[in-house]
Amino acid sequence: MIQAERLLLDAALEDPANQRFVLLSDSCVPLYNFSYVYNYIMESPRSFVDSFLDKKEGRFNPQMSPVIPKDKWRKGSQWFTLIRRHAEVVVDDELVFPIFKKFCKRRPPIDGRKGKLNLLKWFFVGGSVGNNSIVWKLQKQHNCIPDEHYVQTLLAMMGLEDQVERRTLTYTL
Repeated sequence: MIQAERLLLDAALEDPANQRFVLLSDSCVPLYNFSYVYNYIMESPRSFVDSFLDKKEGRFNPQMSPVIPKDKWRKGSQWFTLIRRHAEVVVDDELVFPIFKKFCKRRPPIDGRKGKLNLLKWFFVGGSVGNNSIVWKLQKQHNCIPDEHYVQTLLAMMGLEDQVERRTLTYTL
């Protein structure tokens, strides 16, 4: 998903007239008419990105460290409004994106046979010899949601949070 967002932004950046970049869903409901929203976005020198420090256990994968320190780990809505400079940061990113691609994974889907989330993985850590039993280790999986962490974390990593309104401009049903 974040690769698709980066490709969309890259294509939109080809036109120098484009100064704001809005990603929203078909279920986003505008609270004001188009001209009001347009003027509000265009008059603001800031991007609008819902972003907060994510302290929920299991979201941050320690393997992302030291490239992404835990204190820069952010979460928020996947819908955003970026100024041109921030869109360029997303497209030009060669530091955070490869780490996300490698380590930021969603949990497996619901196991239909059991009717619940498959939250845990069994890892083989031992063996059996004679009457000795096999040792298994139960390990919790990480649940990083790339499109709800990437832009937020990238802007934090680049020291740009002071240029961001930490909220979205839409209401999602």
